[in-house]
Amino acid sequence: DQNCYYPQGFQERASIILKMPHGPKKQDEKGALAEEVLRWALADPVKAQAEFPVCAKEILDFLNEISTKLA
Repeated sequence: DQNCYYPQGFQERASIILKMPHGPKKQDEKGALAEEVLRWALADPVKAQAEFPVCAKEILDFLNEISTKLA
């Protein structure tokens, strides 16, 4: 379930968006959600740094693995 990659306060909205049929409306909603998450993270970086390692652990682990291999 991809909505688990979003911080707690955004999971319900992410779940609704991810269930939408593919198309421009869904893409617009995903983009708006990404912008909202970014604004939240910039406004509260301490909370974001605490939440992202939990909600997006799989993604962050993957990116760290790539970074290690490229170093």
